[in-house]
Amino acid sequence: MSERKPTAGFWSAVAFLAVVILYPLSLGPACWISSRMGAGAHVVSIVYRPITWFIPTRRVIFRPNQLEAAMRRYSEFAAAPDWKWYSVSYGPGQPQRWEWGQVIVY
Repeated sequence: MSERKPTAGFWSAVAFLAVVILYPLSLGPACWISSRMGAGAHVVSIVYRPITWFIPTRRVIFRPNQLEAAMRRYSEFAAAPDWKWYSVSYGPGQPQRWEWGQVIVY
């Protein structure tokens, strides 16, 4: 009897599922590491921007929606104090987007 070897389609499906599952799960550790090192916040904001596209930045109510609350809890779980996701706009008429970094309140 001959053994069947996995096809390219099988490995493509495995790679696709790994990316779909591991990419969102890596958000928390990336935030934790960047906050503890005090560097890389801009890189985290760019690399995980596809995830933050699904989280609205403008709300009519002041309560975060479930996606935002989940993202914040997971990202801030082991992060250094005062490191958070915050919404920014770079000028009038510019869209708002999420940025990861240290929030300093004076």
